[in-house]
Amino acid sequence: MVGLWRVSIIVLMILFLVGMADRAWGTCDSDVVHSSGDIVVIDPCGNGSYLALPPLVPGGPSANEHRAVLYNHGGKGPLEEGGDPQKVVEMLAAEGFIAYAKKREKTSVPDTLSEVQEGLAELMNLTADQLQNRSILEDSAGPGVSVFGFSRGALLSLRLAELQEDSSGEAVKIDKVILAAMAPGSGSWTEGGALEASKFTTADQYLSDGSIIATNNIELIDSSFTEFFMIAAANDQPTDNPNNNLVDMMTTANQRMANRSGTAVTSTLKIYDSWRSPATGHNLFMKVADGGQDLVNEPGYYWHDVVRFLKNESIDTTYTALIPEPGSGVLAFLGAAGLGFCCRYRRMRAARLSS
Repeated sequence: MVGLWRVSIIVLMILFLVGMADRAWGTCDSDVVHSSGDIVVIDPCGNGSYLALPPLVPGGPSANEHRAVLYNHGGKGPLEEGGDPQKVVEMLAAEGFIAYAKKREKTSVPDTLSEVQEGLAELMNLTADQLQNRSILEDSAGPGVSVFGFSRGALLSLRLAELQEDSSGEAVKIDKVILAAMAPGSGSWTEGGALEASKFTTADQYLSDGSIIATNNIELIDSSFTEFFMIAAANDQPTDNPNNNLVDMMTTANQRMANRSGTAVTSTLKIYDSWRSPATGHNLFMKVADGGQDLVNEPGYYWHDVVRFLKNESIDTTYTALIPEPGSGVLAFLGAAGLGFCCRYRRMRAARLSS
């Protein structure tokens, strides 16, 4: 019995180590289906993440090569998840991309950055079975992996574009980066960025060109193939923190890309009109149920610009109006019409009773 118990312990330890090795190498075993239909959405690693696959076309994997997009949600820790990871990857797949949203569990900026790099490794190491007759377009001369980040996820996406490597140190070509309402990461953001070391935020450090700290992080971005699209709502400033103006941060980030010593980084900035004032415009990129805008590929929706950027199409930065959540105007109209009908009915009934 003792020998059997020891064998069991050894077997369990081996299984545990194999599982840890799989995580370290960015491979996944489980394949839990979330939804089905033309757009296939699965959780390839069984950790609450989402992989969305575009519809298949005749011809097999060679005819179903797609560019890959990594979506990095906002928030920190397992209980905070800003944005709409599942809807985002579904809509990206509908546009013809293989899209992956990694579920993060950690809280500190360095730990969450490691998780984002793990997500990149998981995306690039998807098996043929997980891709279900599709393949990620990989060509040293062609496009790389695109990255879309919101809030904390945008901050991590910026750093990912600088490091250009996954959790195993494997080089990954990052071609297009979308930063939606990038968060400071630590401390608070002052107008134009902090200039004193004691007030540095992570964003200051990531955006440094060597003039505010010794490390020239922004120089790491390869301007030959990496370009940025930066977006925010005009009222994206937390009401409880006047020093966290994210519009100023996005504007500063865009300026530092253009003013980088040496070769400028191609970057487009678009500040949309205020979203649902007086609430903070940060909600623009949340789920519709949490006050965000729906993902509709039409003018008046930020999603329209996101898709155009990923598809190398021009973006109209002068058209900044936002269409409210579909249905809200209709509901308001019906509510007003219903109230008017009720009032009219009461007046008519009162008139009949008095006659």
